Amino acid sequence: MNATELQQFTKAIQESTEAFKEAVEALRREHSPWANPEDAADLLGIPRTKGKFHRRRLARLVERGILKKVRAGKTPYYWKEELRAVALKVAEGDICV
Repeated sequence: MNATELQQFTKAIQESTEAFKEAVEALRREHSPWANPEDAADLLGIPRTKGKFHRRRLARLVERGILKKVRAGKTPYYWKEELRAVALKVAEGDICV
């Protein structure tokens, strides 16, 4: 194996590893009952913003008592089933987000 073949082989392994990590992360997110703020905003139809205003809107929903199941931490996580129920109420016009 010469140097260029070794570099190509190394690059292929790195790309494969990255793709595998992304696939595992996607499966983990899909099967987890908790959603991070970005996924929660997507579930509720709140547009994501660069300034993270969507996180403040989610925090207000918690303060108002609309979202009750929250796993606190530096990055809060929200219960997906509750988010789906709230998204249904938003679609029906019962709640304004």
